[in-house]
Amino acid sequence: MKLVLFSLTLTLNLLFLRASGADDSALESLEFRLVQFSEGLRNAKSDTERHQFDDSLKMAVETILSTPESMLYPFSKVKWMGVLTSSDNLVRMYTWNIPNEDLSNTYRCYIQYVADKKKGEIQWVALDDVMNDNDNITQKYMTPEKWQGALYYEIIPVTNKGKTFYTLLGWDGRDAITNRKLIDILHFNGDKVRLGMPVFKVEKGSPKRHFLDYGEDSAVSLRYNAKQKRIIFDHLAPSHPSMAGYPAFYGPDLTFDAFLLVKGEWVYESNIEITLGKDDIKAPYIDPRR
Repeated sequence: MKLVLFSLTLTLNLLFLRASGADDSALESLEFRLVQFSEGLRNAKSDTERHQFDDSLKMAVETILSTPESMLYPFSKVKWMGVLTSSDNLVRMYTWNIPNEDLSNTYRCYIQYVADKKKGEIQWVALDDVMNDNDNITQKYMTPEKWQGALYYEIIPVTNKGKTFYTLLGWDGRDAITNRKLIDILHFNGDKVRLGMPVFKVEKGSPKRHFLDYGEDSAVSLRYNAKQKRIIFDHLAPSHPSMAGYPAFYGPDLTFDAFLLVKGEWVYESNIEITLGKDDIKAPYIDPRR
């Protein structure tokens, strides 16, 4: 885990506006490196080659993060890794996966965030993918030093009791026969970064994150509907009652569940009615393994 702090003399408003006449040539060059290394990682033929491109990609991202102005740069040409920015412009995430020959995945994630709005301080931290499912992971807080990796594809700011946390939607290609979609919570306490928060209101318990585990041959939807303030997802069921408890045999049963945002908490709803508009037709997410 690495934690780096930058102190900017810019006001908060200037922080999120491109300075007129600013020279973006260095960031454009770094963007080209992200494109080059992420495409190389995607097309690599062996674990050795993939991890070489991964090392180059990490170096490029850390160079970018060493420039505070990078938080303002769009990186719109990057296609094969995630560069996510929260709608409040206070958090940015760089995230990608390394598919291994044994069909597992290794994940990388760097988080860049405004730690002090008044001072305009920007920090960044790298998450270490070292945690596994042996613990009761839905009940655990995670730290940058102990993170169960995932490839995030959406970040949703939520305010609860005057504080903002960030709901993350992600994907984990767990192994050769199962995948996972997940909802997690990113939050900050000063310079400390944590994942997981008991804001999920379900029938039993108070989990800190939510998982959808399903078979490799299934496609599962997990999307945020901003108009409805709902995270909507496929309800999963086993292909046969005898397969209950075995995620590899689970898939959508053509019904939907949701978490509805109510006063800063995610309240579970089962078997909801949904109406698809034209903006809902597009696929919720493209699995990087497909």
